[in-house]
Amino acid sequence: PVPSAAQLELVLNAVVEATPTSRSVVQWGGAEMRLYRGRLYLAEPLPERGPATSDPLTPQSPWCGPLGRLTLTAGAGPGLPESWAAAGLRVGYSTSAERFHPAGARRPRGLARLLQEARIVPWVRPFIPLLYLDDDLVAVADLWLSQRAVETGQDSPRRYQLSWQCSRPIF
Repeated sequence: PVPSAAQLELVLNAVVEATPTSRSVVQWGGAEMRLYRGRLYLAEPLPERGPATSDPLTPQSPWCGPLGRLTLTAGAGPGLPESWAAAGLRVGYSTSAERFHPAGARRPRGLARLLQEARIVPWVRPFIPLLYLDDDLVAVADLWLSQRAVETGQDSPRRYQLSWQCSRPIF
């Protein structure tokens, strides 16, 4: 949809008055413009997030969320242990208080900080699927695996890779 003259003026003012830390949003019938870190993003308004799911993610049962689909596929290389994939993983969303120990990191870190450092746009962060084995955060979409995920079942020839087909640009 084409913005009205008033909405277009808001967009232009947001761009002209932007600072490196500006985060502006202008919405109009079925579209929105967001400005973040000097980049302009045009898209449909974000959907309601809703609950993550009660069904576990397994290789046979992908997860579909408001911004995309998450799948588990067998392969070689880094991934989740076969036993975890077979048992199923709970999918949740960030509460901004999670701590996560990415593979290769010396210690756990705040997930909110990791997402910010990775330059994930802030309006997508609440929609990123988090994968839990019991109550342990073992993966963040297809962005990071936990140290535990990489260390567990290393002798297993089959690992499961995550793939999140997100319908929005996340960077």
